[in-house]
Amino acid sequence: MKKLVFFFFLLFSLSIFSQSKFSKLSRPEKIWVLAHPFVAKKAMLASRQALVVTDSIAKLGIIGNDNNGGKLDAFKHAYWMVYLSFKIGSRRALKLGKAYEKR
Repeated sequence: MKKLVFFFFLLFSLSIFSQSKFSKLSRPEKIWVLAHPFVAKKAMLASRQALVVTDSIAKLGIIGNDNNGGKLDAFKHAYWMVYLSFKIGSRRALKLGKAYEKR
């Protein structure tokens, strides 16, 4: 039974990693994904959603268009953390946010 669970876990993890840009993640982010394989896909989808919202706001020019260190970038990080908290829980979101900042 343990072998079957491990095999399922391995297949599930590999399917997540093949769909995402796992190789482009930083080491702390990869460790987070390996530690949270069942919520990693939700986190990836939430991250994509945060980028879509940020791009839409950048096109409107409400906050600005500096996506690298400006007000828009700060909004992106804040929105990402709120959306992650909603989707995967605040503890996991905080840990992923810390892993992201260790880049």
